[in-house]
Amino acid sequence: MDQTARARRVDAQRRTDPVDPDASQGAASAPGASSKRQRRGTAGFPLVAPAPVTTARPATAVGTLLWPALLAEPLAQIATQLAAPSEPSSEATSSQPSAPPAAAAKAELIQTHLGSLVGRLMSPGGWIAGERHAGAEPIWTGRARPYDESTLRNHARQLARDGGTDSVARTVEAQVHEAVAACGTKAIAYTDMFDQVYWTKKPAYAAAIGNLGNRLLAATYFGLTFVRPDGGPTLAYHVSWHKPASPLQDALEALHGETRRVTWMDANLRYHIWDRGGSGTATLCWAAARGIPYVTVSRGSTRLTRNRRVPRVRTRSNLPVFVRRDRKIARGKATRSTGSRGRPKDATPEEVIFPAHPSKGRTSTKALRYRTGRPLTKAALRNLDRLYKTRWPSNENAIKALVAVGFDKNLDRGLTKTASRGVDGELARLAAREQSLLEEVGSLTPTTLPQAMQGIRRFYRKKQSNEQERTRIAHSPQTRGCGYPRVPKRSART
Repeated sequence: MDQTARARRVDAQRRTDPVDPDASQGAASAPGASSKRQRRGTAGFPLVAPAPVTTARPATAVGTLLWPALLAEPLAQIATQLAAPSEPSSEATSSQPSAPPAAAAKAELIQTHLGSLVGRLMSPGGWIAGERHAGAEPIWTGRARPYDESTLRNHARQLARDGGTDSVARTVEAQVHEAVAACGTKAIAYTDMFDQVYWTKKPAYAAAIGNLGNRLLAATYFGLTFVRPDGGPTLAYHVSWHKPASPLQDALEALHGETRRVTWMDANLRYHIWDRGGSGTATLCWAAARGIPYVTVSRGSTRLTRNRRVPRVRTRSNLPVFVRRDRKIARGKATRSTGSRGRPKDATPEEVIFPAHPSKGRTSTKALRYRTGRPLTKAALRNLDRLYKTRWPSNENAIKALVAVGFDKNLDRGLTKTASRGVDGELARLAAREQSLLEEVGSLTPTTLPQAMQGIRRFYRKKQSNEQERTRIAHSPQTRGCGYPRVPKRSART
């Protein structure tokens, strides 16, 4: 092939891509205008010199071709949604005949970038490693070389700012809804938290290090929710971002933050299983108030011999299974109306005392306390341990598969400083005190003038105290998100 024509074609491809940073470097030089160093053959290049564009790449990654081909339809749908104009303006209406071709070209470019991006997701390294192993990407994109890592990274951030995250989330949810509907039965959901550390030149872990006093929390917490249809594979359903040390309830609140997800989960989920990190009273009261069919296990253990009541069922090894009403959760949950979003009336939280080692038979005396949002059937009670342990293949192994492709490292080059979880708790308690103060003022009914003056002075005194507390919290340092050194006590004295 004529090298001059090839150079012109490569330069034309680079000029048509407005996101490519190398497009502003000008046209490629002709073969005759190369320097003496460039005239030498490929064998004369140094060992660490980058290979030319025309050099063959035998070690190509299959993922750069396989994933864009499998996800061609949803990628095209997402690209069309992102390329559609948000609001037609007067200038757009005047040039209406040229608007559809421009939107189509933008959608095609977005689809090409998304296909290149998902093709590099299977690389366990970072952006540079993904570019290094994307030798087969030009077959998908039709370009002469793979995209630079900065091109895809910057375009991904731009798509996220333009609403691409919500479009991808809706597409993933629609795929899960179709898979569950095809099975014809209700599915099981699993939610867990995963801490992703920031990858720096020195390791930065999401835990207390040395004498920093739990001040080094360089990580991002993700709330991951998976759905497993009956007899089908585990499917990713929802992901949410949280600050370090966030509890599991934050992930559940983000999951139930959209009405479309709540409506679908109420009608298509048989159980919602999470680990003992969400077995606290506050979390379970929150879940019971919304009628979530949760299944979790409490911290600690108990003994089968402490229960004297008649067991409801017996396990496969003829061990008793005791069930009682979870009074603490039933008292703490909010009162719901009869026909609230189609939830059953008998959604009574229960506590199940189940043997910890059913395979040991009569010698097993240790038991675990499972918490359920609804009464379970006898068949489910007999196999409650197996039901809960489906978390391992359907939740834990799915997270490990993500870790295998580098999900455990945050390779992004940005770090957002924010307030700590303690500051969030102080704000929540302050808001509760202000609300109770308003209720106290509303219920104040003095009969004499001295009583009224005394109540007004007490009200202003508490209000001033709350304002001072809010000012103190507002001036607290926004340092959570990256580590900072704490001044030692000896140096502080000097």
